[in-house]
Amino acid sequence: MKSSQTRTEEEAFQEAEAAICGNPRVGSLLLLFVTGDLPAPEQAKIERHLHTCLRCALDLPAMRMMARSLKRVCLQEAGAGR
Repeated sequence: MKSSQTRTEEEAFQEAEAAICGNPRVGSLLLLFVTGDLPAPEQAKIERHLHTCLRCALDLPAMRMMARSLKRVCLQEAGAGR
């Protein structure tokens, strides 16, 4: 992929983080939740939050898709750098 496309995906990911329910702490934790990098106690908090916050629950599928796209781009770029 072109680096301009990669940058656009990264910018979209950052915009998604800023738009999540107005609580920056939850936004950061939700990003870690999506990538599987959240410790179990924090993961439980986010799971509870998702049951009460419609905005985060609705944003979750798009965030998962962006995280997969970013991971794919990173893996492609790492492979190209060999």
